[in-house]
Amino acid sequence: MIRNPIGHAATRILREIEVLMRIDDSDRQKPSLIIEDVRSVDWASLTFLGQRHAFDLRIEGECDAVAAALARLVDELAEREIAISRHFVADIRVIPGDAHALAPSQPAGLCCQPLSIEALVLRD
Repeated sequence: MIRNPIGHAATRILREIEVLMRIDDSDRQKPSLIIEDVRSVDWASLTFLGQRHAFDLRIEGECDAVAAALARLVDELAEREIAISRHFVADIRVIPGDAHALAPSQPAGLCCQPLSIEALVLRD
């Protein structure tokens, strides 16, 4: 199946999510963000044009760090100014799934937190 590349607005939103979660791939103590799927569809009203973006993600790592990263996203993402050239984020929300421990073959104390993020990005 051929997939469209991730657009500029979706890329900026993902980068902001990483910043809020304090992702650092070189630091094993911090959680990892895994991108499962990204979908974007055009959106229009009588007065605005834009796109709806949906992100299926999961956070993996030490359980306390995963919970803290999710809490930051839930508490801060909707209020955060996300700079996107000639666009603005009109609405964004985090939808957490059910967290669970990683497979028994993994070290104890590691968790997986699935979540979805939905965003409406409008042309400025």
